[in-house]
Amino acid sequence: MRFDKSYFAKRLTKDQLAELERQAAAPFQNTKDLTYRFSRKPNGDKYQLMGSDKKGVIMPFEYYSSNVTNGYMTGNPPAITVKRRPERIKSDGTVVPAMSDDEHNEVTSIVESIELYNDLPEDFKTTNFNLVTKCRGGYGLFENSENQIEVVSSDPGDTIAILDYNIKPQLIATYRQYPRATRLIS
Repeated sequence: MRFDKSYFAKRLTKDQLAELERQAAAPFQNTKDLTYRFSRKPNGDKYQLMGSDKKGVIMPFEYYSSNVTNGYMTGNPPAITVKRRPERIKSDGTVVPAMSDDEHNEVTSIVESIELYNDLPEDFKTTNFNLVTKCRGGYGLFENSENQIEVVSSDPGDTIAILDYNIKPQLIATYRQYPRATRLIS
């Protein structure tokens, strides 16, 4: 979804929240429809991944192709390495110095601490799977109460990114829709 940054400058009114919910309805419905296509059975039983008949296992084409694609794309997850920055000259003539040993060691230790507290290959796999099956996916970096950086994957079934109108869109907010309670629990 796209909004102007100023929309979120102040606390949102009820009307603005209703507009946000209205605009989010179509992407959420699309995600729901794609999830159904991925998980349907040919005989009509909903939300069961696979069924079998007397001739063998039956599975939706979307289920098979999504899993093959995800396996191919995430079979060897990306690794994070810190390369030394060489000295370079900007277009205006200023010199950017090369990365010192201390800077390199500091950045390397930050990356190692992030990898220590997160399962980055699994997060990559989950995000890619959401992209393949639901056409949306993402994750964010957050600092927890123990000052550790956590990678949190967002579920496209309940979360939508809100971008600004720039040529290169910037994330300005996320919208998460929680399921509404059907009854009160006492």
